[in-house]
Amino acid sequence: MKEKINLMMIIKKFKFIILQIISIILLLQYSFTVNAASETEKIFDDCPLLTNNDGAITISFNNLRTTLVSIKKHTQEGEIEYYKEILIPEDGFSSYTFKLDCCEYNKSKNEYVSSYEITISDYLDQSSVFKQDNLIIEDTDKDEYPQYDYTQCNYNITFKESDESNNIITNKTDKTTDNIKYYTTDVKLDYIPYMAGDVNLNNSVDVDDASNILEYYAKQAAHLECNILQGVADVDRNGEISVDDASCVLSYYANQAIGYQGTIYEFLYKNN
Repeated sequence: MKEKINLMMIIKKFKFIILQIISIILLLQYSFTVNAASETEKIFDDCPLLTNNDGAITISFNNLRTTLVSIKKHTQEGEIEYYKEILIPEDGFSSYTFKLDCCEYNKSKNEYVSSYEITISDYLDQSSVFKQDNLIIEDTDKDEYPQYDYTQCNYNITFKESDESNNIITNKTDKTTDNIKYYTTDVKLDYIPYMAGDVNLNNSVDVDDASNILEYYAKQAAHLECNILQGVADVDRNGEISVDDASCVLSYYANQAIGYQGTIYEFLYKNN
């Protein structure tokens, strides 16, 4: 009898341990699912210039490269820059949504008097660029204007390595569903595969590149004329070319000398 009780206790403990293991596995699976979902899309909606959110631009990348996105609004009073973002592949996102407010409408003229302009360019090769102006986010006040509840503009970007920069709109569609207007544009951007940090374009990142970055920085500070490939020289991708970029190049060069074989972006990502 005593042996039977002990056996039952062992079985209960065993079941409890099994249930704990299953719970942990399910919890981990849920955690990974949540993380995967959260790293799919990044939403920008905290622009202080916005009055409300009547629409959005979503940019999705089929093969990520570091990309520069600018979204401006042209109004009767002038130009407003809502967003200027460097989208970095290592951040783990493949889709970026930018919330926007509606365009101004002149009821007497029955036309919009403001519009958006979007520019999407390869960060290293900014001649590889897609640009669209006169983009309208429809007014949502249906009592005043016969428009839509929401305007969603989707851009699907595919980068392709090439000997010369070019861009092609491969497909363009629009539809209305549940009083939401959807515009979808597929774009192929050809880019010249410059190497980040290789400002003298000799297919290596070394001391000479760091020297060229420092020379450019010094001339800029002295307001002297100087030229450099912006996307290639801005190694840390903060929108500025400075001593920090030269420091990144030197650190990468030193690690290459002792056997590091990854790209400079991989090196910086691992060491941040």
